[in-house]
Amino acid sequence: MFETHVIEYEITEEQASAAAEALLDSIGARTGLARQRYLLVQTALYSAFAIGFVALGFWLNQPWWFFVLPCLMLGLLFIVVAIFALVAAAGPWQRRQVDAALREAFRRLESPHIRWTITGDRMTVESGRDVREIEWEDVKDVFLTGSFWIITLEDGPNMLLLADRIPNSTARFLLTRARDVGATIRVAGRPAGVSGDDDETMRTST
Repeated sequence: MFETHVIEYEITEEQASAAAEALLDSIGARTGLARQRYLLVQTALYSAFAIGFVALGFWLNQPWWFFVLPCLMLGLLFIVVAIFALVAAAGPWQRRQVDAALREAFRRLESPHIRWTITGDRMTVESGRDVREIEWEDVKDVFLTGSFWIITLEDGPNMLLLADRIPNSTARFLLTRARDVGATIRVAGRPAGVSGDDDETMRTST
């Protein structure tokens, strides 16, 4: 493949927040929170059932052993709720940490001017004198969001590509090469994978 695509843009510290959101989405942090909310609703239902069981026992004047199982269930559910609370409390802290790390990384760039050169053999990312070459075989996952595309490598840091600077032809070429090497392609807001043609992918992700 002799096709070559070039993307150039300026990266700013203010874009760190959008990049942090994209990174958290790429690792499933927000999906995890949604699942936790679903489990929390289930926990509330089980708690109501256990409380109703205890109330029924008192009303029927049952012996002490009748209350052992619902009380154990309530204790277990209390522990589950406490864990959920700790995880939920850590969410904003995690986002702040990622945001701060990205702001620092953007400040330390050799140059805010970023240049991507994408060919059939590799991708080259340049920031001033800092040059990184990425072989396609090292690309394991491409996560598409409206702000950034997150490219996960086999051995190396996640690479962020500013989404609104990717021409449609370049996007199709990049996704095709990623598929060719067996990389997974995910779109923010979809359960898994990418369906449909590349134009539909672009409309959904950017």
